[in-house]
Amino acid sequence: MTRFDRHEWSVLLPLCLVGFFTNYDTGLLALAAPVIADGLDVSVAVFGIGVALIRLAALGSVFTLRLADRWGRKPLLLISVLA
Repeated sequence: MTRFDRHEWSVLLPLCLVGFFTNYDTGLLALAAPVIADGLDVSVAVFGIGVALIRLAALGSVFTLRLADRWGRKPLLLISVLA
């Protein structure tokens, strides 16, 4: 078994942190969903659909990465703000 060098740790550690906080956020949102839905005066099901749509919309960023590489970040940011 080989030992990790500095570069491999510098890649692995942030990935582990992202995974941890993503799952932490998901769990916390599941616990807080009834309170948030009550505050917004909607059912938990409707709130869940809204959360799912927001997370689904975040997948669009994966497809816009290539456009950002081609056209640059600023033009794409302006397009997304104006759209």
